[in-house]
Amino acid sequence: LLRVGILDKPVTVSIVRVENVYTTGAPIVVNSMPNYYDIYNGSIAYTLYPGIPNGTRVKFVWKVESDGITTYDSVTKIYNPLTLLTDDMETGVVGAKWTVAGGFGYSTANAFVGTRSLSESPTGNYTASSTRTAQSVTNIDLTGATAAYVSFWVRHRSENFRDKLQVQVSPNGTTWTPVCGKNTVQENNNDGSTLNNQPALTGWRPEWYQELYDISSFTGQANLRFRFVFTSDNDPSAYAYELDEGFSIDNFKVIKTTTILQNRLPVNFVNVKGKLVGTNAIQVDWEAFTDAQHDYFEVEKSTDGSNFKSIGRVNGQPPFGLIDKEAVVGNNYYRIKQYDKDGAINYSRVVVVVNNPRVKLSVYPNPVTDDLKIKLDNNRSSNLTVSITDMQGRIVFNKNYNEFPGSGTITVNTMGWIPQVYQLKVTNNRGELVTIQKFVKQ
Repeated sequence: LLRVGILDKPVTVSIVRVENVYTTGAPIVVNSMPNYYDIYNGSIAYTLYPGIPNGTRVKFVWKVESDGITTYDSVTKIYNPLTLLTDDMETGVVGAKWTVAGGFGYSTANAFVGTRSLSESPTGNYTASSTRTAQSVTNIDLTGATAAYVSFWVRHRSENFRDKLQVQVSPNGTTWTPVCGKNTVQENNNDGSTLNNQPALTGWRPEWYQELYDISSFTGQANLRFRFVFTSDNDPSAYAYELDEGFSIDNFKVIKTTTILQNRLPVNFVNVKGKLVGTNAIQVDWEAFTDAQHDYFEVEKSTDGSNFKSIGRVNGQPPFGLIDKEAVVGNNYYRIKQYDKDGAINYSRVVVVVNNPRVKLSVYPNPVTDDLKIKLDNNRSSNLTVSITDMQGRIVFNKNYNEFPGSGTITVNTMGWIPQVYQLKVTNNRGELVTIQKFVKQ
């Protein structure tokens, strides 16, 4: 983690399983990174499905949450792949691995690991109107491959959208195709851009990051050529950073797999919801995408949000649902536990349904323009807390009411709020949820 925000806020990091990941370790909470640009290094363990064959594709997503903002970063790996090309840039003789032209070479100015990296301008800043290439001495054999990837670590300082690095492949050494990577961009020639709607790395990213290219569309090629191509525009003006360090590349690798890719996907719960359907009865419904490994669901219930027990088993085809005929007064928490045929389990998010016959609330109008009305319909209660959050989870209104007005109606002025969807939550003095509703601000 690299702190780039103004405030020192706790950060939670977790893993979301996507493909062929069996279990993951618990999320890590980093309570403080006190200084701007502080770095925190940590890890979360994960396991693969038992008996997974070599060459299997593995995918997961890093989920990073802090101060109401959530970001995601996907990771793709191959379990024990076939390595076709590799260069850690430490040999010291660039010609042993690369045929270079225009200035490419090994540099000791920057390195991700070790002391060297591959750079288009190893001894200083690049120049204007320049084309520089580094082509792999060894061709790539993708016969029999079911998937293939190029990966390397890179950092760069270049004029955005004008000076760029492309990864190109060719089946014959004459016709070259630039390929898309995880972080490449492409656009038409707007505002002086030289990308020409072709994928490239460009701009200012001085921190090392891993780039990944999926070249599976070239499987079957026995002698696929690979090269880096750097180009700079013809503007030699002396604006700051217009001609800069360029690109540093390290830990280069090309891998393939000949294994038929079979996905073991965790069940994806699309929607889980609950509603009162009668006196002390709650209906729980859910939607889920399942695969061939799915066996059955269990519905689990809790009255405190922590200790869950099973109240029913659900087999068969969608729609999925179950009625709890013994709902307690107050909060009823539910989650869905999914079982695979091999015993692997997966959980849905937790939903809460309030069975509170003594308090009823109406929220209007929806959409709201200026004033939101919250009306207590019967048995006026005291000690209610009203909280409203925006789509990023940030609190925009929070107030405790020891006594409701005589009319039983609270007015919240929403003038000046950003038009979007908001979430209203009302809790009582015991912390029990009275209502949770969404409304739209016009």
